[in-house]
Amino acid sequence: MEDVKFYTSIICGYCKEDVKNHGGKSIDHIIPKYLGGENKRRNYIICCKECNNWKANKTMLDWLISIEFYIDNQIPYRNFIPSRMGQIRKTIKTRFIKHIKYPI
Repeated sequence: MEDVKFYTSIICGYCKEDVKNHGGKSIDHIIPKYLGGENKRRNYIICCKECNNWKANKTMLDWLISIEFYIDNQIPYRNFIPSRMGQIRKTIKTRFIKHIKYPI
């Protein structure tokens, strides 16, 4: 892995909350390594450990589908309150998959 420094922020890149409140800082591969995601800065995001653990090796679209399931069925996921899940959903839709063309 390249020399990555935690200099950008202490706000999670996914849920937009302070990482100190959610397990501390973590680095996530935006595109999972098993899908060809590179060990380069452009494929890293600083996030909290809780978001990183939930996303795991999912693609952004797979993670969004998982979040939508929990929100739509009003099922709690660990300590992710609905507003936090909503923020993650918004981040994924606006930052990561807004350019994806969905099959009809």
